[in-house]
Amino acid sequence: MLCVILYLGFRLHQPVIKALAAMQLVLLAVLDFFVRSGKNPADTFCVDNLALVLVLVPSIAIALSTMRLSLLPSLQALEEDPTLKESGRNRFFALLLVCLGAFEGVVLSNDMSFFYFFFEVLTLGSFLLIAQKGTPGAEKKAVRTLSLTSLAGLVFLIAMA
Repeated sequence: MLCVILYLGFRLHQPVIKALAAMQLVLLAVLDFFVRSGKNPADTFCVDNLALVLVLVPSIAIALSTMRLSLLPSLQALEEDPTLKESGRNRFFALLLVCLGAFEGVVLSNDMSFFYFFFEVLTLGSFLLIAQKGTPGAEKKAVRTLSLTSLAGLVFLIAMA
């Protein structure tokens, strides 16, 4: 994930994103090779009552909103946009599913390394979801989101060390 974020930093000419991703890569390598010890893989995920609520509520809300087609106005704008070569509807729902799955991974993780992994998936998914339309305004907001969530990932890795 961090290599993809580093690539996006180079592609978008964003030195902040490049620096944050590079620092995270270095710190993650140090943590993996020198600090962490082996863990029991059975303790990776934990489902308690709070986690169950935090997983079910967004899942049900997204399912109901897509069935009810309350997302239709924003999706119709994507469909009718003459600058797009193809329909954005499939990509939108795929990215929404990725973000939902990453959120559920964050909530259910009982291991900090898995929490960090799902957080990075959520970072990348939210960037792609925001930047999907491809307008300069959407790209600017997506870059800001990527910068802030990359900073949060770096702070999280520092806290893990």
